[in-house]
Amino acid sequence: MKRPVAFRSGNLQSVLFALRTLDFRVANARGPSPACDQPYTHYNLSALLHAHAKVRRPAGIRAG
Repeated sequence: MKRPVAFRSGNLQSVLFALRTLDFRVANARGPSPACDQPYTHYNLSALLHAHAKVRRPAGIRAG
């Protein structure tokens, strides 16, 4: 997401989200450079939630 879509004032974070695949990309402002000018990092919400559930679930307890 670049200008003119990104706001000129205070573009601290840009997030692009694909609802069907749960993929999203995030860019954060760095120094005086706005988020829209930074590289985007790809994530998948489903994969993140599954990884979090594995870490949080005590041993011996299965997901229901």
